[in-house]
Amino acid sequence: PLSITISTSAPAAPGGLDLDTASDTAGAGSTGTTTDNLTNDNTPLIRGTGVNGAEVTLFRDANSNGKVDSGEALGTATVTGSAWSITATGLADGVNNLKAIQTDAVGKTSSGSSTLAVT
Repeated sequence: PLSITISTSAPAAPGGLDLDTASDTAGAGSTGTTTDNLTNDNTPLIRGTGVNGAEVTLFRDANSNGKVDSGEALGTATVTGSAWSITATGLADGVNNLKAIQTDAVGKTSSGSSTLAVT
């Protein structure tokens, strides 16, 4: 049988962006926690939720426009079991405002997620 997928609207933005506990190093010897989004790892693991089968793009929203501009993409992953994870590459020291978008099976792209500020 022939299977057809029809999509008339873009998916919701990915949700639940979080610095993975193993990457949330809190800075060696500091009084931070593993939930403060402070890390000394410039390739941290970021997790989130999305629509099964969608492709998620994680990006550093350098100009705060909520869109992936040239040089901002940090990695991609396919959503499986409503979850995704991406090892971000190329993060600089200081605050990195991370967002994600997802593109569904028919090519419709969500708006940017809420910002995850990782330092």
